[in-house]
Amino acid sequence: MFWGIASGYAGRALGIYALLFLVALIFVRNWPAFVVCIISAVVALSVVFYAPVEAYLYLALLIAGFLLLAGLKDFVKLLSVHIWRRRDLAQSDAYLIAEATGTFATLWLLAISSLGAGGLLWAMLSLFRLF
Repeated sequence: MFWGIASGYAGRALGIYALLFLVALIFVRNWPAFVVCIISAVVALSVVFYAPVEAYLYLALLIAGFLLLAGLKDFVKLLSVHIWRRRDLAQSDAYLIAEATGTFATLWLLAISSLGAGGLLWAMLSLFRLF
């Protein structure tokens, strides 16, 4: 999303964000998540279609920053389950994927870490280019 904003495509970034949240409806497991996905998509598309360019530029920056911080927070939570709260291991995404595929949770932690680090680097480079 930061890359799209930095490239001058804030409206398209918000549109893709809205579409991804609609696709995420397939994976939600509770009503609050369902409501959040619907409201997020509707607000993002409404802003793109009805607000001035400056409004959706700032909204896109706000959403991208929020998602970046939320991703970092969830990654720290994931690592804390594997390091300190092993009694909650059965709730870890890496553990569940490992169980389903017959592999090791460490493999999935490394994959998640690598993808997250790459995304974080891409976001930071885009932000530096933007400002």
